[in-house]
Amino acid sequence: MKLLVIALVVNVFFAVPSKAQTGKPAVTPRQALLSRHMQKLDPSQMEMNGIRLKDYEGFEKNWKFVTVRYRKDSTEMRYTYANDLAWKALTSGEKYPDGAVFAKIGVITEEDPSFASSVVPMGAIRYQFMVRDEKKCKHTDGWCYALFGGLGVALTNDVKTEEMACAACHKIVPERQYVFSQVAPLTSYMKQVQEKAAKAMEAILPPVPVDQKAVQFKTISASDLPEDAQRFLSSKQKKVRDLVGPLKESAFEGTLNEMLPNLIKEALATNQPAIFTTTDQKYFTMAFPDHQRKTPCNDGMHPIAFVETVWGSPSRRINLNVGCYGK
Repeated sequence: MKLLVIALVVNVFFAVPSKAQTGKPAVTPRQALLSRHMQKLDPSQMEMNGIRLKDYEGFEKNWKFVTVRYRKDSTEMRYTYANDLAWKALTSGEKYPDGAVFAKIGVITEEDPSFASSVVPMGAIRYQFMVRDEKKCKHTDGWCYALFGGLGVALTNDVKTEEMACAACHKIVPERQYVFSQVAPLTSYMKQVQEKAAKAMEAILPPVPVDQKAVQFKTISASDLPEDAQRFLSSKQKKVRDLVGPLKESAFEGTLNEMLPNLIKEALATNQPAIFTTTDQKYFTMAFPDHQRKTPCNDGMHPIAFVETVWGSPSRRINLNVGCYGK
């Protein structure tokens, strides 16, 4: 299923009042990213999981470029590279051997003052590593994770929690040996479309059984949702699709936003609300068919609203957005 985003027609902040704080603007993902680099970190902590940034100095010049992704929420451009061992396994489909390494540079962007419709890279804000060591990191599926700021300081004071959060997210793609990145296709896009169409005419591939999907949902009653989530649903929306699995236990501030595309797809496919909550239901993100605001959409598109609690917000602040999406 392809998810098409045509327009974001509503973008407002919805605050749940609290006694401690009201009326302050919501913390954006970009602000959360920048604030993480300003928190109190041990400047001498230059190592995480036995990995140091300086051990791989210059990798962006000597390793194979894999792909680039742009995070609209944090305005971060992410460049991924692979050493020879990782590149060989990635391109051949072989098992990743110990010593295979993926490295990612997170580059913060700003609006180009000379060309307002584009953004330009302004400098590296973080570095992420996946190092293959099956014995040492068996508890995280054989991959050791590390995250550093631009100066090489580990971006966590809790290595165990950080690495388990990384591993939980990567469990979404076990069929790729827990590696999200795939080689960026630089061939003609229209040629790819034609080739896919030709293959589709030859055979219709059977659907993947639900129990084989890495991201799974179960149906629950809307009354089981956090009260803050229930108040957004209409009286007719009595059943909700709940995203289940290990991500709940190891969720961190980025998980809510990263799960949103899966929730939107599920809401479109089932015409029911779809939600992801942390185990304690303190934080959640939810997508649901929007029948209340009567958002105008083009033919074939459907209005989907989505709400998300702001991680760490003392005022229990929630962002509300509505957009038009197609299957």
